[in-house]
Amino acid sequence: MGKISRNIGKVKKILNFDFNKVASDLDELKEKQKDDDLQREKIKTQLSNNQSDIISIIDNNKNNYNKLLQDQQNEIELLKKQNDSIIELLKNQIEEQKRTNDIINLMNNDLSYINYYSKEIYKQFDYVNLESLLLNNNTNINKKKVLICGFYGAQNAGDELMLETMLNRIKINTNNLDITIMLCDEKNIDITKYGKYSFIHYPRNNIDFNIIANYFDVLLFAGGALIDDTDYSNNKEEFSLGYILINLTMRFIAFNKKTILYGLSTNKKLSDREFLQKLQFIISNSSHFSLRDTNSLMTLEEVGIDTKKIIIVDDIVFANDFIVNKNNKKNDCIGVILICNRENEKDNEKVIKTLRNYIKNGNKDIKINLITFYNYNNNDYNEYTRLIKKMKIDDINIIDEKYTFESISTVINNQDVLISARYHGALLAMAYDKPNICIV
Repeated sequence: MGKISRNIGKVKKILNFDFNKVASDLDELKEKQKDDDLQREKIKTQLSNNQSDIISIIDNNKNNYNKLLQDQQNEIELLKKQNDSIIELLKNQIEEQKRTNDIINLMNNDLSYINYYSKEIYKQFDYVNLESLLLNNNTNINKKKVLICGFYGAQNAGDELMLETMLNRIKINTNNLDITIMLCDEKNIDITKYGKYSFIHYPRNNIDFNIIANYFDVLLFAGGALIDDTDYSNNKEEFSLGYILINLTMRFIAFNKKTILYGLSTNKKLSDREFLQKLQFIISNSSHFSLRDTNSLMTLEEVGIDTKKIIIVDDIVFANDFIVNKNNKKNDCIGVILICNRENEKDNEKVIKTLRNYIKNGNKDIKINLITFYNYNNNDYNEYTRLIKKMKIDDINIIDEKYTFESISTVINNQDVLISARYHGALLAMAYDKPNICIV
């Protein structure tokens, strides 16, 4: 019974349900559905429009890209044309350069041809020595024409001192002498120091020997180590002084002219057979032949030379009246005269190092003066400078004076001690009573 009552209650509730509300809710749902449909259509339409815009943008970008691509393609074509033009221009330039090189090669060949024949022509001028041709212009027939030969003009202090001494002595009796000095080729030569004399260069060809010997009355070879068969050959571009001494003297003797070879010395060794044969003839037939040292005499005797006619004399420099005003004042300096060449370079370095160590170990304030003595083409000065630079030292002086007795004697006179590898340097030191060490 109770169960039936409960079911009756449920039915009552169902029967009391508000169907109007349900209908109203349905209408609302329909309206919402319409709104949703409209919104959906709107969104669909908007999406469709956006899609069209995107497609339009893509189409525009594609057109722009195609245009850019076309522009680049056009630029590439233009660059290709320009590149082709440049290549063609380079080809033309290469061809032009080849033609230019061909012309240059032809010119070089022409220059070589001209240079070759210029040398050949120059060789021909060896037989036309203008100095020799001018000799006969001297119309003074009342004076004896004297030719003085030696290693003069080469800025070798020893030879210049001998020449100066000789000229000073000759001045005493020059009224009947017409003197010419034979000089070597030295661009830095100062001829103003020689006074009023004529000059001539060394012979350039064998014909010169005959012309000179025919013109002059007296030949005087005075002083120096001129008896030297080194490079005794006429196949050189320039004759050696040993070759000139032999052949010029031979021609003077042939012309019965007076020949004086005074105070000479020899090389350490002599070996050339032709040289020795001609030397023996000269010694036997010269007006005077003398040596300045007995070592040279022994050298000649060792090679079989007959020395009976040879006289031993003092060096010409001893005849100079230069020993005046000896400087006995202490100047705290050591003078050094070296033989400057690459063969002696290590020995020269050793001399300088030994001196510097001596001064340093003795705590002495002494200067070292390197004295130029043979400055042909600035030989000694350049070698001293190079040696100092090589040894990286800056406490050594270089003294480069004119090669006159007054200047060179003053330099040596002002040294406390002299170390010399040259004969006349040691000679002057002894003349001024200076302690000296000779390097042999």
